[in-house]
Amino acid sequence: MEKKNLAIIILAIVLAVSGIGNIILGVLIGGVEVTPPEKEVLIIGTGSGPADLDPTDAWDSASNDVIMQVAETLFFNNLSDPDMPLLNWLAESYTWESPTLLEITLRTGVKFHDGTAFNADAAIWNFERLYYFMNHSGELPSGTPVAKIHSLYEFADGSPVFKSFTKISTYVIQIELYGAFTPILGAMSYVACSMLSPASTSKTEYLDTATDDLVGTGPYDYVEYVTDDYVLFKRWDDYWMEPVMFDELIFNVMEDSSTRNYAMLAGDIDYLLGSIPDLWDTFNASSSISFVEIDKPYLAYYYLGINNNKINVTWRKAISYAINYTYILEDYWEGAFLRSYGPVSPGYALYYDDLSDVGPNLNITIARQTLIDAGITNLAVDDDAGWRSTTLVSFNYTGNSDNAFRADLYPIFKEWFKEIGINVIDGLTTWAHYLYLLYGQHPAGYDALELYYVGWGPDYLDPMNMIQPLFSNISDSNTAQVNDPLLEKYIAAYMEEPSEIIRIEIVKNISLYLATELYPHAFFFHPRGRAIHSADLYNVAYNVAGNFWVYPIQRDLDWTPT
Repeated sequence: MEKKNLAIIILAIVLAVSGIGNIILGVLIGGVEVTPPEKEVLIIGTGSGPADLDPTDAWDSASNDVIMQVAETLFFNNLSDPDMPLLNWLAESYTWESPTLLEITLRTGVKFHDGTAFNADAAIWNFERLYYFMNHSGELPSGTPVAKIHSLYEFADGSPVFKSFTKISTYVIQIELYGAFTPILGAMSYVACSMLSPASTSKTEYLDTATDDLVGTGPYDYVEYVTDDYVLFKRWDDYWMEPVMFDELIFNVMEDSSTRNYAMLAGDIDYLLGSIPDLWDTFNASSSISFVEIDKPYLAYYYLGINNNKINVTWRKAISYAINYTYILEDYWEGAFLRSYGPVSPGYALYYDDLSDVGPNLNITIARQTLIDAGITNLAVDDDAGWRSTTLVSFNYTGNSDNAFRADLYPIFKEWFKEIGINVIDGLTTWAHYLYLLYGQHPAGYDALELYYVGWGPDYLDPMNMIQPLFSNISDSNTAQVNDPLLEKYIAAYMEEPSEIIRIEIVKNISLYLATELYPHAFFFHPRGRAIHSADLYNVAYNVAGNFWVYPIQRDLDWTPT
């Protein structure tokens, strides 16, 4: 939930020039020879280990980073291509027999890491398993939690998208939908639809992250996760494409960002997930480190969450206009991020609408007048002393205290929100407890949160995946508890609309509505793209989604620092 824990890796820059975008397809058809060395290790520095090893219940970046190296989906966005086109992956091809009937021919010659063959039976088994954990079969026991990702495969009214899964032949399946669902192929590229071995996986029990094995078809075989220490993988030499270069892959878990960043400078890790902006110049000056920087921002989105159930739109608007965004972007982060006016990043190109002229910016007069017009106070707009000395309402601010920015936001908000009569209460806590709150596991549910800072990144490349999970009243990730009938109508219309031109307009209408009328969050920023790794690595998959993918990475074994 810092989903996609939003570690800062990034978008491509010179891939079209370098030809990297063709490497994956070259390997796929056998045009590129990759010779694995006897022994080679790639070490990734990451801030946290997987919260959920089971793809059907994983919804954070640390979990997805692990799963993506081990398990694969039928469709996959080419992360080595700046445009990230959707590729047939474990699917060889597909055809739409009707708007609601999808026929998929599966790739042959693919094996799971336990030697089990991947075929129609295995694919249907996995979809039925996903269906079960989303409780779309109605068979999930009351004591078993519904998969967090269930809303990705549901219509706006909460009804299931998938209707049935049918085996046509050994390598052909049909998937029937209850109705037209525009983003379905993209949704099927998310890790929740990863194929796991039926011979090594329970169909009715989630994988235990601490003790179970993740058995997929991917380039790496999962070995073990030592909690808060490391995740170990071994190369799968029987991979259906050419094997990866590295015999071993290690995710070195270092929660402290300073420790992690200095490990990169010391050469103790090969790839850094989650960099400190104060060290960017140092990274850039190092001859042994590649510091890749591009202008186009990530699709990820950071924001101040506001409990819409407890905090009405008047207060949400006032809060949105009481934040000094320039201070956060320019003084605190020194230009490392791009101001956001909603969940849809400029990285979505045609779907993005620049709302800087109409969206909320710091304006204490507007913030105060909003409260006055609502009859909340009789204070004069220019009575600064009166506003600062009056407490009209109190709200908790929650975040994890071991994250410097989240911790720093508490005194910042306490000072800024005095200007509109809000007393901010310190709700800082540990990361583990904050995650507990963000997943709605507190007895009070999401009402345990009032103001909280968090980020979101896409599960798949449709812009609706930045809107529906955060704002739909059926989504488990709607931590702000947004429940707006007009927004629900927009979402439903998008899901059923075949015309991309019309879908673009729907997204722009939603963006405008969020920024100028609903104020469900206070919109902070989108990360600018940066990747930091050892200079001897190449074919790195820089991508706008910020997804980490090991498969194409190579090391120049003859490289020496200049």
